[in-house]
Amino acid sequence: MADRSRVQKKSDERMVSPLSSTEKRKPRTITRIRADQEIVADETFSIVSYNMLAQAYCREESFPYTAHQNLRAKHRIINSCSEFLQLDADILCIQEMDEYSKWNKTFARWGYEGLYFKRSGRKKDGCAIFYRDAKFKCIEVKTVALNDMGPTFQRDNVGLIAILEFNSRRICVATVHLWWNPSYPEVKLQQMRYFMNCIELFNVEKCPLILTGDFNSMPDSAVYEFIRKAKVHAHHPELRALVPRENANDPNEANFLDDLETMSHSYTSLKSGYGDLPTGNGEPQFTNYTRNFIGTLDYIFYESSHFDIVDVLEIPDASELSKEKFLPSSEYPSDHLSLCISLHLLSKPT
Repeated sequence: MADRSRVQKKSDERMVSPLSSTEKRKPRTITRIRADQEIVADETFSIVSYNMLAQAYCREESFPYTAHQNLRAKHRIINSCSEFLQLDADILCIQEMDEYSKWNKTFARWGYEGLYFKRSGRKKDGCAIFYRDAKFKCIEVKTVALNDMGPTFQRDNVGLIAILEFNSRRICVATVHLWWNPSYPEVKLQQMRYFMNCIELFNVEKCPLILTGDFNSMPDSAVYEFIRKAKVHAHHPELRALVPRENANDPNEANFLDDLETMSHSYTSLKSGYGDLPTGNGEPQFTNYTRNFIGTLDYIFYESSHFDIVDVLEIPDASELSKEKFLPSSEYPSDHLSLCISLHLLSKPT
């Protein structure tokens, strides 16, 4: 990971007061994957994916087990600032960020440039990418409104894609927040196909890809299989029982079951930063920890033909998170956990 000495940087005084309960939180463990001499620091960077839980969704009826003060904006901003500073990453991909203009000023004080795309409709949050301006230069950016898929896909989800220059080389960083509803796996799969197609059309130079986000999909889902294998089996268990929706007036949705066999993307070497580690333990047991759901929904994928993974930030144990029953809590401001990995950009593709 990046140098943790930067944790002592001063927070934006207009947004936060001195850190409180988060100072007591046990630091998360960093597991080194590669320790050989071939790793050059200037060719290595850390990247985060984090659903920070928009304040607009931080309601007591949604999180009745969380103490009232831990849902208040002031407390959550303090803890979120602490989270970001402890992560100290070179690139942060954030979902459910609201109040972007304020956060952008804070990140600028920490040495970051920001990109943002607000969700469609009346939603107040969106996706953001922050990158260290001393290490990266933004060459081009594309916003993706998943509502553009058609009239039956109006879920107001969005994604963001950026081409960043890094040591005179370019990488493609993408982040997305898919629809939440577990009863509609085909909608999420269609959203993912559309987003991957947008990446392919935008990333014409075939810059090495890093794909992050809250995919609202478990490791055994069709979305996960599609990302990792660049295709999805027509008899995937999540899709096997589907029948065409009665309201499928959009040809893209009505013909969904017919074109599964041809659904694909060109990024065939994508691996998961957590799920494909040499330890062979697979994805974490959870990245989302609430009363109604405990499971893994968030991922960082990277092209293994262009990157080597150097280290990962471990996920806290359930015993730690359950001290206050579930998330959010006094120490964790979101119902999701942040993911962070370090990648080494290979001099030649493998």
